[in-house]
Amino acid sequence: MSDGSNKLKKFSDGMDKYLEKTIITIGRVFIGLLAIMTSSLPSFIEEIVNCIFTEIGTSDIYSFIDVNTLISSATYVVFIIIFVFIARKYNIAKLSFNFINKKNILIVIGGFVLYRIVVIVGYILLHIQGIESTANDTAIQELFENQSIVLMFITMSLYAPIVEELVFRAFLMGTLFKNYKAVVGILVSSTLFGIFHGPADIVSFLIYFGGGLIFAITYYKTKRIEVTMCIHFINNLLAWVFTYIQ
Repeated sequence: MSDGSNKLKKFSDGMDKYLEKTIITIGRVFIGLLAIMTSSLPSFIEEIVNCIFTEIGTSDIYSFIDVNTLISSATYVVFIIIFVFIARKYNIAKLSFNFINKKNILIVIGGFVLYRIVVIVGYILLHIQGIESTANDTAIQELFENQSIVLMFITMSLYAPIVEELVFRAFLMGTLFKNYKAVVGILVSSTLFGIFHGPADIVSFLIYFGGGLIFAITYYKTKRIEVTMCIHFINNLLAWVFTYIQ
C-alpha cells in the first residue's frame, strides 16, 4: 500500500473516531438535559396542584393553603429521596457525613464567600444596566408572596442544593463526563447550570455560571458532592431568609 493510501486511511480512521466521540458527547449532553428536566418535575407537579385547588375552590382559604403546601412539600421530599436513592445505588455519589473535617469546613466557608462575591459583583453590574434583579430571583420573590414559607424553605434550601448538585455535579461531571478532561465536565456543568436558572441577560447568566463554576471546581478538587451541597445550602438559606424578611 502506498504512502498516500496509508495517510488517507489514517485520516479516515481519525475522522471516524472524531465523529464517534462527537456523537457520544452529544448523547451525554442530551442525557444530562433529560436529567435536568427530571429535576424540574416537582415544580410542574406543584403548578398542577395549584391549578386543581384553584379550580375546585374552597370556603376556607387556610385549609386550601395547608393542603396545597402539604402535597407540594411531600412531592419535593419524595423526589429528594428518589434522587438520593439513585445516586447511592448506582455509585453516583457516596452521600455520608464522613466528609466533615476541618479542611472541608474551610472549603465550604471559602466557597460560600466566593459565591457571594460573584453575586454582589453581578448585581452591581445589573444595577448599572438599570436591572433590579435576575429573572430567577424575581420569580422567587413572587413565589414568596403566594406560597407557604415552609414550602419555599424545602424547595430553596433542601431540594435545590441536594438535587441540583447531584444532577449538575455528581451526574454530569462525575459520571457522564468522567472520562473526559476535567475542564470539559466543569464547563458543561457550569454552562447548563447557568442556563437552567433562566437568565434574561448575559450578566444574570454569568452570575449563575460563576456559581456553577465554583461548585464544579470544588467538586473536582474535593471529590465530595456533600461539600458543594453545603455551599449551595448556605447560599440558598441566606437568600431564603433575606427574601422572607423583605
